[in-house]
Amino acid sequence: MDKAQSLGRPVPGTTQSAPRHELALFLAAVAIMAVTRYYPLSSLLGVPDASVAIFFLAGFAFRRSRYSAWVFGGLFAAGWLIDYTAITAGGTSDWCFTPAYAALIPAYGSVWYAGRWCADRQGAGWRHWGLLAAVLVASVSLAFLISDAGFYLFSGRYPEASWEVYTARVVAYYQHYALYAV
Repeated sequence: MDKAQSLGRPVPGTTQSAPRHELALFLAAVAIMAVTRYYPLSSLLGVPDASVAIFFLAGFAFRRSRYSAWVFGGLFAAGWLIDYTAITAGGTSDWCFTPAYAALIPAYGSVWYAGRWCADRQGAGWRHWGLLAAVLVASVSLAFLISDAGFYLFSGRYPEASWEVYTARVVAYYQHYALYAV
């Protein structure tokens, strides 16, 4: 037993130090979400919302963590708290804060699991990177469709729902969403 172990300190590279590193990574992800998602601050800095990218990267980084489910839930709760604070204290509109907000759970889940899938298939070469890029684009597209359709159908903002109006919404918002997410 070396001196660090005898003093009860975690040894770098062992499972004892992993929770500390995971906590630091989680807190960094929450901080980035806060800066980019809290509209009064993100508009001042001119940065887009990084939430979708953070869920993908967190799925990648926490794929083998025993805290994986807690990290997903914690990131979602942090996002909700950031939005709630922006609305109640920051003067942001509550237009999107409806029952449809729950659609963000499967939307973020799609990019989270895509990140996990990609992490389990790490490799080298252009072919590998092309596959990972395709998975990223597909998961971001799925997240958009889930969140946008959820809002369109369950927000109560569109009582006269139609495919034409929804298609126009997809055309209007998808490119912006995908470019910021990727």
